[in-house]
Amino acid sequence: ITVSAAAPVVDTRKTTTGGTFTAEILEKIPTARDPWQIINMTPGVQAGLNVGGSSSGQQVGLQSRGTGASVQWNLEGGSITDLSSNSSPSYFNFDAFEQISVVNGGGDVSVQSSGLSINLVTKSGSNVFKGSLVGTFSNDKLQDGNVDEDLFNRGTGGFLSGNPIKRIYNASIEYGGPVLKNKLWWWAAADRQDTNVGVLNFFDRDRSAQCATFADAQRTGSLGGLVTFADLDKVQDCLAKDQTIIKNLQGKLNFTLNASHKFQYMLTTDSKFRNARGASANTAKEATQQQTSDAPWKLPLQTHQGTHTWIANDRLVFNSIYTYVKGGFFLDYQDFKSCGGNSRYNGSDDFNSYLTGPRADAGCLWNQQALTLRTTGFRSRSLTGTYQTVRPSHELKTDGTYFLTNVLGGDHSLKFGAGYRKNPILSFSHYSGGARAWQQCVGNSSANCGTGQTVPVGSATGLVPYRAELYRDQLRNNNWWAYNGYIQDSYSYKRLRVNAGLRYDWQQSEYLGGCVPANIIRPDLLPAQCEEGTSSGVDPNTGELEEIQPFGNFSPRMSLTYDLSGNGKTVLRASGSYYYATKITLADSLGALFT
Repeated sequence: ITVSAAAPVVDTRKTTTGGTFTAEILEKIPTARDPWQIINMTPGVQAGLNVGGSSSGQQVGLQSRGTGASVQWNLEGGSITDLSSNSSPSYFNFDAFEQISVVNGGGDVSVQSSGLSINLVTKSGSNVFKGSLVGTFSNDKLQDGNVDEDLFNRGTGGFLSGNPIKRIYNASIEYGGPVLKNKLWWWAAADRQDTNVGVLNFFDRDRSAQCATFADAQRTGSLGGLVTFADLDKVQDCLAKDQTIIKNLQGKLNFTLNASHKFQYMLTTDSKFRNARGASANTAKEATQQQTSDAPWKLPLQTHQGTHTWIANDRLVFNSIYTYVKGGFFLDYQDFKSCGGNSRYNGSDDFNSYLTGPRADAGCLWNQQALTLRTTGFRSRSLTGTYQTVRPSHELKTDGTYFLTNVLGGDHSLKFGAGYRKNPILSFSHYSGGARAWQQCVGNSSANCGTGQTVPVGSATGLVPYRAELYRDQLRNNNWWAYNGYIQDSYSYKRLRVNAGLRYDWQQSEYLGGCVPANIIRPDLLPAQCEEGTSSGVDPNTGELEEIQPFGNFSPRMSLTYDLSGNGKTVLRASGSYYYATKITLADSLGALFT
């Protein structure tokens, strides 16, 4: 049998580096069902591990050229990056993607910073009704074990359980079609992702008496000798589940007014619940966090986007996009639902204003001080502190493209654009019971932990007091906004293609102020504190009051390709670009409520 095919041809016009992954690739390549693992297939990109989908529902790190800084997430051209954490603000329905594009070099002036630029494109309605229904399932019966006897016996404090998959399933549906053929189309999608995994030596003491024994021994570092490798199944059956549930809803409308004007509206929502964030071998269940989100109109983490495309003539095209992301989430107590709801900032400097309704009960974790066993590092009794963050993002941008032929001996594609983005961030933490308590085994030796009971100072074995740390609640509250503009010419002449452009970014921030209540134990040491919003501070060198200086930066970019042989098989590429950080917020330095 003789198989022949044309030699592959390199795209001689492409000056950027990266990768584009179509719906066909997404469907057929066997990866974990999230965009992070698809992005990992881009040359020069590394993503964190997600074995068998066990980390789906969590954001793994992304690195390019040795750094994970300045990753930029875009949804159909509109910026959605969570600038507080340099990450995506949402989780996604994998079956809703039409295409994922990644750029990690090459000098494109529409990209602000030097890190990865990711653009997610979802499916759309057409003149044909079509859709898909997908379901996947996996559990502990469908996986092999990788904990052998040697690994089992090397476990810290006694033995190592491994972190087996308990159950993973996903169900998704997407469908769309015409409302008016050739005029108006709709598309909608929904999915549910449920990931249950075991966490290394994180035991559910309520499952059985033996599981409670494991949990107590893990706390004092005395697991050794309790079981043998032959009992691995029993050990793994005692592992508490780390469960993540993600629900996505999406909808899109496309409308063509005429040959010149096209409109699109898109809505996406994303609900994430995680029952035990922060779970580890050294953390009790009550010291882990439940992750939830606000849900106005029962639609959590909404993203709204409107797009207008204007084809002015056969040479000039404008594309304008407004994108709003209602970002934010809660990391809260295990009993928050029965103890007054989410730990939400209310703006008051009176701690009694937070102790209303069921939360006033002294048994609520809000009022319980976290406890750390210094000898083993085990954390129990409550969280050290909760976390609420509100991160809304607004972006308005317009991009244009103008085509010229036979000018200066070649063809030109002139790209230009301007944009505005605003991204205030409020983050609030309540410190449980106003303090964190520390104990240690007698002599700070695990051999002296005894039965793990608290005993008077001077006892031979057991747990004795070590220290207490007092805290006041913390608040970070700032606003940041930026303007940008750019212009770039892509010039083609015979085998040569040159991209040259200039970008300008201007960004500024301000401190919005707020109040935190006094420490409930020692208000004399840590009194209530309020601060006014401001955009100025005292220069430590001159003692003068000065306004925060904005950052205005020009970024020149240039790249080129040259087809050496003229047949598209060998291409030389070169680029040189200057970049600035995506977000610089000096306003945080003006506030003292996050210290």
